[in-house]
Amino acid sequence: MKGIVLKGKFKAGWALDYQTLYSIPIDPEHNIFNTKRTEIGQLLYELKYTDIDLEEKKKHVEVLTKKVVEFLKSRYIYTYDKIDVILPVPPSREREFQPVIELAKKIGIRAYIKFDIEYIFKKQTTKEMKNISSSEEKLKELINVFDVKDERYKGKGVLLFDDIFQTGATINAISDILYNKGKVRDVYVITLTKTRK
Repeated sequence: MKGIVLKGKFKAGWALDYQTLYSIPIDPEHNIFNTKRTEIGQLLYELKYTDIDLEEKKKHVEVLTKKVVEFLKSRYIYTYDKIDVILPVPPSREREFQPVIELAKKIGIRAYIKFDIEYIFKKQTTKEMKNISSSEEKLKELINVFDVKDERYKGKGVLLFDDIFQTGATINAISDILYNKGKVRDVYVITLTKTRK
């Protein structure tokens, strides 16, 4: 798997695949599209936005975990022990089953890398980023939203994990906090998918 290179305020980053193959407007006024998702995009969509049962969600997490770990093991950051901990991006809304958190745990276990699901936290709630279209609006929404517990990963390499990379506003805001307040050495990023422009 080649992956898609991501650019931002982090040292290196990749998305495993695009979210969609295409999305053609049928009735834009009512937000209706003919959308074909990639395999990973479809699994993620079902995991987050459909009513599949818990057992099916766990199966989706297993498939996605395997794909992330295989991809991670093909990157220099894994081969050369650049990652000391996996940090999931805090969810934008409350769910009984949080896919990003569950995936970060499983990836850590499978790749033998420590994970810390509480290190990055939100100081306040925000709108869901997927519902904000412009980068400027997202940046405004994310001012002073994220924080870290302390400097426990000072001088370390961290892998920031999220499900979707859209504009990069969230990942960049968290990267700033990790470098400036957490004093980490390097921030690397892996997301399941990247949206098309």
